[in-house]
Amino acid sequence: MFAGERARARERNLWLDLVRIGAAVAVFVMHQQVAGGIQLGDVGYNGRLGVYVFFVLSGHLVGGLYRPGNVRGYALRRLARIVPAYYLAVIGITLLTGDSDFARQPAAYLTFTQTWLLPLPYGPLHPTWTLASEMAFYVLVPFLARYPAIAYLLAIPSFAASTIAPEFPLSAIWAFAIGMAAARIPLPPAPAAILGGMGLAAGFVIGNPLLIAAGTGGLIRAATRLPASSVVPVAIAADMTYAFYLWHESVLESLHLSGPVLVVVGFAVSAAVSAASLFVLERPILSAVTLRTGRAGAAARERAALQSSEEAAL
Repeated sequence: MFAGERARARERNLWLDLVRIGAAVAVFVMHQQVAGGIQLGDVGYNGRLGVYVFFVLSGHLVGGLYRPGNVRGYALRRLARIVPAYYLAVIGITLLTGDSDFARQPAAYLTFTQTWLLPLPYGPLHPTWTLASEMAFYVLVPFLARYPAIAYLLAIPSFAASTIAPEFPLSAIWAFAIGMAAARIPLPPAPAAILGGMGLAAGFVIGNPLLIAAGTGGLIRAATRLPASSVVPVAIAADMTYAFYLWHESVLESLHLSGPVLVVVGFAVSAAVSAASLFVLERPILSAVTLRTGRAGAAARERAALQSSEEAAL
C-alpha cells in the first residue's frame, strides 16, 4: 500500500498540493472563527475566499490539462471523483446537524443544481454551492478546452456577475479561466512565484477574490515551470481537502466548544472523517473507474490504430 502511495505522490506536483492544502486551511480558519474559535478579525473571515484558489486549481488541472478524445471516460472519472464523497457528506451532514434543507430539495442537491435559481441559505450545506459551480465547469470543459478563447471572453461578464450573485454556477467561470491560462503566463518561474505569492497574500488581507485568483495563477505558472514530485504525507493531505472542505464547518458547529480547544478538536475530527471518506469510499471507487476507463481507452486506441492500418492498406 505504501509503495502505491509513493508512486501516486511522484505523479503529483508538490507545489500545487501545498497550494490546495493552504486553501483548505484558509477556509477552515474562517469557519472556526465563526464557530467561536480563535478570532483573527477580517483577515480570518477572508479565509472564505480560499474557494477561489480551488476554482483556479480546477481550471488548470481539469480544464487546462484536458485532452480531447474519450469524453465518456473523462465524465466517468469526474463523477467518480466528485459524487461519492459529496453524497456521503450531504447525507451525513444532514443526519449530524438535523438540517432540513436537503429534505426540502433533495433532487436539487443530488443533481448539483441547488444554486441555479436561488442562493443557498446559510447553514450546514451552504459550502456545497461551490460544487454546483465546479460541476457546471466540468460539463463545459470538453468545449472550453477545444475553444479556450471562449472561456477567456466569458471571464469578463462572469466576473461582473460574481459581484452580484457569486453563488450562481456560471459566475465562477472567470476563476476557472485564469486556471486554464495559468501555465501559459509569460513569466519566468521566480517572478511568477514571487508575484503570485504577493498577490495571494494581499488578496486574503484585503478580501479581494481577483487578487487571490491571479496570485494562484502565478503560483501555478511557477509550479509547472519548476515541478517537484510530491511526497506521501502532502499528497494524502491534498487528497483529503475535498472531504475536509465539505465536512469541517458542520463538525465545528456540532462540537459546542470554543477557543483553541475548538480549533484543535475540530481540525482533528474533520481530518479523521476526511481520511475515512478518502480511503474507504473515494479511492476505491475512483481506482475502479480509472481502471475501467483506462482499459476502454486502450481498446479504443487499438481499434483506431487497426482501422488506420486497414485504410492505409487499401
